[in-house]
Amino acid sequence: MDKEEIKISQGFDKITDGMKPVDPSFDEILNIENNYFGDILDIGCGHGIFLKRLKEKGGNKITSLTGVDISQKSIEIARNNIPEANLIVSPATKLPFKDRSFDFVFIIDTFCYIINFEDALREVKRVLKPDGTFIFNFGNKNWVLLNDNYYKTRKKHEIPSCENRFSFNEIKNLLKNNGFEIKKYRGLQCLWYYKPYHKYELLVAKIIPLMHKYMKDILIKAKVK
Repeated sequence: MDKEEIKISQGFDKITDGMKPVDPSFDEILNIENNYFGDILDIGCGHGIFLKRLKEKGGNKITSLTGVDISQKSIEIARNNIPEANLIVSPATKLPFKDRSFDFVFIIDTFCYIINFEDALREVKRVLKPDGTFIFNFGNKNWVLLNDNYYKTRKKHEIPSCENRFSFNEIKNLLKNNGFEIKKYRGLQCLWYYKPYHKYELLVAKIIPLMHKYMKDILIKAKVK
């Protein structure tokens, strides 16, 4: 890790005990794909809860589960939560795996904190098997409720890294420039503030698909071109 990544790693080590261990959107994320199998990598695996959900979803079709995180303390917690997974301290920009190692690569609730997005995408492309699938979400710059107050009300010490947001088109171009194409996308979490409204938003979005591009986060399923 470089100096900036070490600084971020140390920052996440300090706050990891207080981080929410379960994300209610995990099931929604997993529904973007019907068939999980083979070797799976979760970049920014945190406490390993998403890997546990993946194991439940894929069952015996999953050959191996691997997680990396920049925080040593998060990896230690994850090892208790899912001891059968291979868990390693590593940044997203320099993965310690051979080429074409994984059928699925996930970056969930982490992409916005990566320092060099293009380096991370090159690594994802490198470790994906032929016809492998890349699934990730990102904070939406065009979220209808995003404004200065959103950032002002967040605790400055909550996340020890810059929280980057993107428009859908920015992500589309970033993926295209790094050899990926989007196969499917959907709005994640909500257009307004949270449940129970989101389920109604999704129903409306079936009629007006453009709504997906204005929700709080956007979920992407991509393939190497």
